[in-house]
Amino acid sequence: RCTDGPSFQSPTQAPVTLRARGATTLALEPAGQVDPVRLYEAEARVSIVGDGSVAVNGPLNFTPGFYLAAPPTIDGDLSDWGDRGTLKLRDQWKVLGQAEWNGDADLHATVRLRWDRQNLYLGIDVTDNEHLQDGVQLAQGDYLVVATAGAGKATRGGRVLVLALAEEKPKTAGDLTRGLVFAAKQTEIGVTYEAAIPFATLGLAKVTEGSMVP
Repeated sequence: RCTDGPSFQSPTQAPVTLRARGATTLALEPAGQVDPVRLYEAEARVSIVGDGSVAVNGPLNFTPGFYLAAPPTIDGDLSDWGDRGTLKLRDQWKVLGQAEWNGDADLHATVRLRWDRQNLYLGIDVTDNEHLQDGVQLAQGDYLVVATAGAGKATRGGRVLVLALAEEKPKTAGDLTRGLVFAAKQTEIGVTYEAAIPFATLGLAKVTEGSMVP
């Protein structure tokens, strides 16, 4: 269960057989809408036949990200990414400019996340009816921000990466540019952004499934 988030559709429990140091995966489907970029507090209770139960607590999120056996070519072309694990950022995720937003044709984005042992890969397809960026002051034009949450639940102490496209040239700024590989392309309906961020830059020396960015 999520102690501060959505409930799950039935069934929410299943019998499993595990060997010593074994592992298994149980698929649970959230009931209702979840925030894909939020960390929830989750609790899993494991009942051992004839020997009571134990509760395990930890963070849980619903951001889809998949392991890659071979890294993508960072060239701003997302046609080789496919549609698996897409995250749609639409009206419910607006932070700035809500009063001026005029629907999906005005502004929305599709985000894909992938990873291997070295990098976190971002593939972001932005629909924007008017892309404005002069490259001088990135924050005064259209740009993307990738941010880490920082310690605990607060965003204080987090780090940011700014990605932009100005006059067909990729521009970057922020705390996470070391070792970054980044490309962007303007399309007929917006801009595509593609980036590889080293996990070492994100503060992770070793990465496995379930690793958390500090």
